[in-house]
Amino acid sequence: MTPEQFWACGARNETGCLVWTKARLAWGYGSFRLDCRPWTAHRYAWTLTYGPIPDGLWVLHKCDNPPCFEPSHLFLGTVADNSADMAAKGRQWLQDPSRVVRGEARFNSILTEEKVLEIRRLREVGHTLKQIAAMYRVHLGTIWQIVNRKTWTHI
Repeated sequence: MTPEQFWACGARNETGCLVWTKARLAWGYGSFRLDCRPWTAHRYAWTLTYGPIPDGLWVLHKCDNPPCFEPSHLFLGTVADNSADMAAKGRQWLQDPSRVVRGEARFNSILTEEKVLEIRRLREVGHTLKQIAAMYRVHLGTIWQIVNRKTWTHI
């Protein structure tokens, strides 16, 4: 992937974030492979723009938007810096279960509650997981988790 191809994998949103439009990791970061090496989009954007990431430092987001790879929204910090930033912005949801964001309210959600209910209905009437996955353009495992109530348990 050339740098031009890399930058073309983003779309600007209303807050100025350059949001990764390709594959994402489960926690939202843009993901791709380059020369057989896995990369996250924000780390590669930093490297292209500012140079190598020093050992022991992370690339953090000012905007708190994991799929964002806009260089001006990124900064370097330690694990402790990341934790302090998270605490300062009130994002320690793991310590407060009431703050867990579910379903379509998640930033990277592809499905809606309506679609999930329809997926469960389709399975009940005999559609295969593979057929349903193709209809909704999601992974077969996603459909299995929905119909077996491993995810979207709140509906």
